[in-house]
Amino acid sequence: MSQQPSKCDAGELEASRTVKSAKIIFVAVLVSTIALGIRGYSQEGPPPGGPGGPGGHRQPPSAEEQTARLATALTLTEEQQGKVKAILEAQHQQMGKLREDSSVAPEDRFAKMRELREKAHSQIKGLLTDEQKKKFDEMEQHRGERMRHGGPPPDDKSKDQSPN
Repeated sequence: MSQQPSKCDAGELEASRTVKSAKIIFVAVLVSTIALGIRGYSQEGPPPGGPGGPGGHRQPPSAEEQTARLATALTLTEEQQGKVKAILEAQHQQMGKLREDSSVAPEDRFAKMRELREKAHSQIKGLLTDEQKKKFDEMEQHRGERMRHGGPPPDDKSKDQSPN
């Protein structure tokens, strides 16, 4: 005597399968939506608020980027490039430590960063020929003007050759 499932049991079994299928489909759609959202977010441009995010703050260029810009703008020799890169790497390291030091008041941090920048620029100038020093001073003057006016660097890359 074999037991045949009743119509009621068969209906419950079918409903259970339907619920399981619906759950699987729901999870698949949810996972796909999340994956597409993450993919879309990673392909977006920079966050709102200008370069580098809200407030317009950008990451400072790396020592390598700064050295490359100076090498092009000032026609640095290989020897000068190596020395400039070492100076800039030391400056970046010191500034990084200063940024991480929460015990330093913002005003003091700003002043110390300015000192570090001035020290690095002085060291770099000591490596330059008279002609290179003149170009370097012009670059610094343009950089100072941009900083005072609070504007972004000009689109003209030939003018944006500042070491910082």
